[in-house]
Amino acid sequence: MKSDGSEIQNVTNDILEDYSPDWSTDGNWLAYSSGTSKQYDVWLINLITKAKVGAAEKVSYYFW
Repeated sequence: MKSDGSEIQNVTNDILEDYSPDWSTDGNWLAYSSGTSKQYDVWLINLITKAKVGAAEKVSYYFW
């Protein structure tokens, strides 16, 4: 999305409920909660490659 709010894109593309987005300081990653009414998990998505990683999985570095 551009800073003026135009060109909105769905980056998660899933059928789950997605909430509480937060961008990394470098702007390349987005953290968000995703799930159903029974359980939510935190996910990270690389905004360049669109690769998703569960935040509970081992991450080799921390960038938040």
